[in-house]
Amino acid sequence: MTRIHSPAVRRILRSAGWTDGRRIDLGPWQAFPVSPFPAAQAVLTEFGGLHFGSTGPGIDCARSDVDLTPSWPNRRFTGYPDLERSIGQRLYPLGETHRANMELLIDESGRVYELQDDLHFVAPTFADALEIILLGKRRS
Repeated sequence: MTRIHSPAVRRILRSAGWTDGRRIDLGPWQAFPVSPFPAAQAVLTEFGGLHFGSTGPGIDCARSDVDLTPSWPNRRFTGYPDLERSIGQRLYPLGETHRANMELLIDESGRVYELQDDLHFVAPTFADALEIILLGKRRS
């Protein structure tokens, strides 16, 4: 279970249907060409299927939405071999951010990234990433 400490993030998540202890079936993700590894499974089990947050001014920079609904337009997807080599771990696409302009990725150790033209580290945990993305906080 992900520990969400920020009351503002908890409000955003709850307005999208999230509850403490939420657990969903990962069946829709099993049809994708790449299966989620444990760190991705943990996030998707709790937050999968939800679209939350909004774009606009944030605390330090623009805030964004996060879309974790199960859609994978490219059914031939085989992964991110070059990016994975650069960080030394596998990556899994959790969903999208900023009105589908960026992909939201997680590595095997649970670190979160955004991918547009380049891979950008967001935070060491999914809970930290949500606070940064949803509230528009500066990345460390």
